[in-house]
Parts: sequence; C-alpha cells; structure tokens
Amino acid sequence: MSKEADQKFNTLANKLQLLVDESDNLQLNLKTDLLRFNSIINQKNTSMKKYAFIMFAALLMFVSTINAQEKKENKAKGSDIEVRVEKMATDLGLNDAEKASVKKLFEKQYAEKKQFKNDYDKESTDYKTKMKELQKKQNDELKATIGDEKFQKLQALEAKEKKAGKKPK
Repeated sequence: MSKEADQKFNTLANKLQLLVDESDNLQLNLKTDLLRFNSIINQKNTSMKKYAFIMFAALLMFVSTINAQEKKENKAKGSDIEVRVEKMATDLGLNDAEKASVKKLFEKQYAEKKQFKNDYDKESTDYKTKMKELQKKQNDELKATIGDEKFQKLQALEAKEKKAGKKPK
C-alpha cells in the first residue's frame, strides 16, 4: 500500500514538474520574443513604440492568465477526484477494482456535469429539474458500481457530514 501511495505521489510530482517546466519554457520564449519585439520597435517612432509595447504586454498578460487557468482546472479536477475516491475507499472499504471503477465513473460524471453547465443557463426554468435528473442518474450509476449496501452507507455518511455542517466530498 505504501509503494502504491509512493508511486502515485511520484507520478503527481512528475506531472507537476512537467507543468512547471512548460511554464518556464513559455515564459522564456515570451521574454525572448519581447526582446526581439523591442529591438524592432526601437527602429520605429516613439508613439508607435508605446502602442506596440502596450499591445504586446496585454497579449502577454492574456496568455499567462489563460495558461494559469488551464493548469488550475486540470490540477483541481484531478486532485478533487483522487481525494474523493480515497475518502470513499477509506469510509466504505473499497477494494482496488472498486476504487478504479469509481475513479473512472467520477471522471465521466465530472465531464457530464461540466458539459451540462455549459449547455444550460442557470436562470432557465428547467435548470434545477434537469440538474436533479443528472444527479439522480449519477447516483444510480454510483450505486450500480459500488453496490446497494455501500451506497446506503455512503448516503448515511454524507447526511451525517451535512448535519455536522461539512460539505460531503
């Protein structure tokens, strides 16, 4: 069990390092492009320089923001699912096969919910109804994956956490 945890940790650490390296490479490329751009602008008149520099700076900020958001989304999605699966495994005594099935199910459900939120406007009249239908479908899928007994135990634990004021994972 410790080896598996170490492997998961090392895998996550390697992925994080790759993301950091990618980010560093992007920043280095952007700095190089900025220097080239500045040398070209030095040959033009000063008002044009200011305009071009402002436009390039705005582009640089835009690219950095998008890159940061993508990393945050990917990291949050993966870590939330992992945490949720591990908590369920601990609380319900899931075996490795069940953990793998639940993780795959949660990844699919995450994509479905994201697509749902893109497709429906929160202000629409049928949003809540459709969301409840999606949640029921997802609960039915989870119940089929982990079994009736474990699903009932999960429902009881979530109700207990909700009563205690915690948001269930």
